[in-house]
Amino acid sequence: MVRGSSTMKLIAALSLAVALCAVTVRAAPAEGADPAEDLVHLTNANFDEEIAKHDVAGVFFYAPWCGHCKNLKPEWESLAKGLQGVVTVAAIDVDSNKEAGSKYGIRSLPTIKAISVSKGKVDFEEAYDGERKAKAMASFAMKQAGKAVDARLGIKSGSSGDKKAKKEAKAAKASQFYGSVDAVVDLSSSTFNKKVVSSGEPWMVEFYAPWCGHCKNLKPEWESLAKGLQGVVTVAAIDVDSNKEAGSKYGIRSLPTIKAISVSKGKVDFEEAYDGERKAKAMASFAMKQAGKAVDARLGIKSGSSGDKKAKKE
Repeated sequence: MVRGSSTMKLIAALSLAVALCAVTVRAAPAEGADPAEDLVHLTNANFDEEIAKHDVAGVFFYAPWCGHCKNLKPEWESLAKGLQGVVTVAAIDVDSNKEAGSKYGIRSLPTIKAISVSKGKVDFEEAYDGERKAKAMASFAMKQAGKAVDARLGIKSGSSGDKKAKKEAKAAKASQFYGSVDAVVDLSSSTFNKKVVSSGEPWMVEFYAPWCGHCKNLKPEWESLAKGLQGVVTVAAIDVDSNKEAGSKYGIRSLPTIKAISVSKGKVDFEEAYDGERKAKAMASFAMKQAGKAVDARLGIKSGSSGDKKAKKE
């Protein structure tokens, strides 16, 4: 579903740079959990490297003396927790790192920007000027992540589910079904828990068998999906013919089976099967919707998706 750390690092994947003013990001822990753990701390020296590493990030430009930044702090911490493994949330003190502030044209604090990077260059950056509440900022973040996915899938406008994605031409190596595409994470019964359940990220997992004709037909679209969602939602595949234990555990009765799996705090929050059109665009739309549900759950939003609807005005 959605990829994190180096992956989520999405989906892609989309490194959303949130410039939150004057919130001393390395603040004291709240009730035993340090909110700063969920934030990527940026400086002049590591800015480009970190943003490129996370593909899509929300960057928060702040200064420790800024009153508005201090007011934003609890919402920013909530946002970081909610988007963990979905969209990277970062912060940089532009008072101590003036070069970065100048490079990104920071003229007021706090400033929040979504930054998308692919192939080592910035695809786009967009400033956020909406309500400074976690729910509203999460909606913005998911929208920007969707834009990054669309760009990678060659969709010129609209959402991931509105238009056709380009068909991948490369065939996989004979020894490994998805061997030619690094973006597809190869799973086994022994690595499933370690990679998926322990990741704290959203995933899209295909359960397949190499001899399955429908699986072979799905392959180029799944590869396109993986490339488009890279850094946003992690896309994986597992051969249940060779890994019957995983197939049994997840109740696989037909091939291919596609499931969105959301994980946090070392356990599965939910899993949902996909039965829509087997095209990259349609599957990307489903993946982003499920990622939004995961974000909503972490932010305590009972209904609606952060990526599908506008946050309610406080």
